[in-house]
Amino acid sequence: NYFKSTLLHVIEQRRPELSGQHHFYVAHYREGSEYTYMFWQEARLIWVLHLGTPEEYGWMSMLLPSSGELLHIDKDVVATQEEVGTSTYMVSQKWINDKIFKCVVDGDLITVTYP
Repeated sequence: NYFKSTLLHVIEQRRPELSGQHHFYVAHYREGSEYTYMFWQEARLIWVLHLGTPEEYGWMSMLLPSSGELLHIDKDVVATQEEVGTSTYMVSQKWINDKIFKCVVDGDLITVTYP
């Protein structure tokens, strides 16, 4: 319930004009992993979620992500790794495709309705 409540706050904070059903896909992770990914289909955003932190802190990082923890598919993705260069916030199309696949195909779907 706390997670769904946080997702409602994320919608309200980032894209309140998008009413209706929202689809959040969370990738599975291997034991010992330090992070996983969450894809918000309607807003075209993907989060890098850090694991192993207290639950409240982990979900708070969705509301207030650090640099590089939140990527917009239409703004932060370039065609090749060479174009990424030394950027700390851009990723390649191949990288983002892999993460979205892990979220949507291999992950769990969480739906929430806003408002």
